[in-house]
Amino acid sequence: MDVDILKQFFIQILNPMKTKLFFLLAGLCLFSFNVNAQCECKGDGITNNNNGTLTASNADAYFWEVCSGDAVITSGSKDRNLSFECGDRASTISLTTFKNGTCTTTCIEVCDVEPECNCRDQIFQGCVEISFEPCTTAGFVLRSQCLPDPSCIESIEWQVGLGHWRPRVTTNTLYYTYDIPQGNWTNHYLVGRAWVTLTNGKVCKYSDQILIDCVNLRGGDGPSNGLIQDNDDSSTLVYPNPVVKGSHLQIPNNVLKGATSVQFMDSTGKVLSTLDQNDNSMLIPSSINPGIYFVAIKKDQNTQLHKVVVSQN
Repeated sequence: MDVDILKQFFIQILNPMKTKLFFLLAGLCLFSFNVNAQCECKGDGITNNNNGTLTASNADAYFWEVCSGDAVITSGSKDRNLSFECGDRASTISLTTFKNGTCTTTCIEVCDVEPECNCRDQIFQGCVEISFEPCTTAGFVLRSQCLPDPSCIESIEWQVGLGHWRPRVTTNTLYYTYDIPQGNWTNHYLVGRAWVTLTNGKVCKYSDQILIDCVNLRGGDGPSNGLIQDNDDSSTLVYPNPVVKGSHLQIPNNVLKGATSVQFMDSTGKVLSTLDQNDNSMLIPSSINPGIYFVAIKKDQNTQLHKVVVSQN
C-alpha cells in the first residue's frame, strides 16, 4: 500500500479522536473549576475594556461566571470576549481557561458603585467615645460603626460642652482632644458633639456625655465657671498663713458659714485633707512639700478658693 495513502487513513481516524479528547479534557477542567466557584483574583489575563466588556488572554477554551455581586453576563460566557451589565453593587467576574492541557482561573472586580452617602442616624447618641483624664484632658473619638463610608465625609467639626458650650472647632479628624479649663467641675456633664458634613451636603450629628466630679486649679481655655477665688487677702480669712506643715490651719466660723465641704488641696486639685463637720481647725499633712496650696470651701454651686502658703517650719 502507498505510504501516503496509509498516512491519510490514520489521520482521518485519529483527528476526530483527538478533537473529542480535547473537548472532554477542556469540559472536565472547566466543570471542575465551576463547581469549586473560584473567586480569588490571582494573576492576570483579563482586560477590562471599560465599556461593559472583558477580553481574556488567548486560550483554547473559556468559561466566565459572576462569582460575587449582582452583575449579569449578557453574552460570551464561553468566548474570549464577554459582555456584562452592572447591577446595584460591586461585582467580581471569574474566568477559567484551558490552554495546552492546563486549567487556570482568575477574576476581575467590576462595577465600582459609588457609596450611598447618608447619615446612619441624624442625631445618634452613643457614637462619640469619651476618655477622661481627671480634670486635665478629655478625648473624643467618633465610632466608625456609626459613620457613613469614609469617602462620603467632607469635613468634621467638634464642640465641647462643660458648664457652657465652647466654640466649634473644625478638625476634619475622627478624634478631638480638649484641655479641661480651670474650674470646679463637681457633678458636671462633659459633652462632646460632632458635625460630620458629607460630600452631598448632608450633615450628620453625633454626641455623647459623661458625668465628671473634679476640680481643676490650673489654667484652661477660658475663665472658670462656678469657681471663685477671693480677692481678699487669704491670710485674713484662714490663719496662720503661712502655716507650718504638720500644724493646724484655722478657718473662722464666718468663712465656714453655709459651707457644705471644706478641702485642702494642691495646685493640681488633688485633695490632701478634709475638714471634719462642725470643726474649724484643719490639720496640714506633715508629708507634703513646702509651697502653695489651696483651701476649697464649697457653698451651693460655687467653690471659694483660699491660697495658703505652707512652710517647713
